Amino acid sequence: MPKPNHQFILFLKMLDEFVGTRNLGHLLPASLRVHLWAEKYCEPDIVFISAENLHRFVEDFCDGADLVVEIVSGSYDER
Repeated sequence: MPKPNHQFILFLKMLDEFVGTRNLGHLLPASLRVHLWAEKYCEPDIVFISAENLHRFVEDFCDGADLVVEIVSGSYDER
């Protein structure tokens, strides 16, 4: 059985291929701050910015996003 990390990598690759082949915008993995509202930021696992909203990139963060994905996982027994 595939482990969760494998599934996440596969999901990210498929989503990136979908976005890239259609020139829809940019799909970025973790560690990009996204500005939500006054003095509130998040660092989601995946950020998608559509081609028409690329102007939202501001220095080291993104001023809003078209789609953010946060992978939520609990602890599990790896035995």
